[in-house]
Amino acid sequence: MPEMLEAKFGSLRFQGLARVCERLSLATANHVIATNDSYRDLAVRRGGKDPRKVTVVRYGATRSGSSIRPLCGTERSVTGG
Repeated sequence: MPEMLEAKFGSLRFQGLARVCERLSLATANHVIATNDSYRDLAVRRGGKDPRKVTVVRYGATRSGSSIRPLCGTERSVTGG
């Protein structure tokens, strides 16, 4: 996302190139994994992705620390070990 480059480097120098790369990446992706709802919304709104093809996967341990589960989409879980 171009906003991340601006926040990290404080420059809009490559924002146009970053937007083109973002657009191409989203257009060619079969499925998008986002780290939070804000990036999910950007993929849907700016990238034109079907909301069913964008999954939010939050990073961090659960209280039990035993499994990681996606918030939406599939019922599968990944067991930590």
